[in-house]
Amino acid sequence: MQITIDTNEELSAKDLEVLALLTGSNGAAAEKPKATAPAKKAAAAKPAPEPEPEAEEDLLGGDTPTMADAVALATKLVSAGEAAKVKAALADAGAKRVSELDEDKIAGFVAALSD
Repeated sequence: MQITIDTNEELSAKDLEVLALLTGSNGAAAEKPKATAPAKKAAAAKPAPEPEPEAEEDLLGGDTPTMADAVALATKLVSAGEAAKVKAALADAGAKRVSELDEDKIAGFVAALSD
């Protein structure tokens, strides 16, 4: 999403309030239009956020996989047509669904799917 702000025109109180929320200022800036002008330019010139890393990178980066890692990996494998592998790993872990896995069995489940 891109928001363009023309600072050459007079900004309404609502515009200043929205800008204060977007920039994280405490609202005092909304009362002083001159003080918020540099912040608006900085907000408009902000670079695009970096893309989120893929699920595989998340799993390799941490020392212990989380429930979110297990869900992401299982979802990816099911989407790739490897549902049987996910079901087998769940059966080995003693669960019917990934969300039912015990915390101590998540690492084993992820390891079984990574093989």
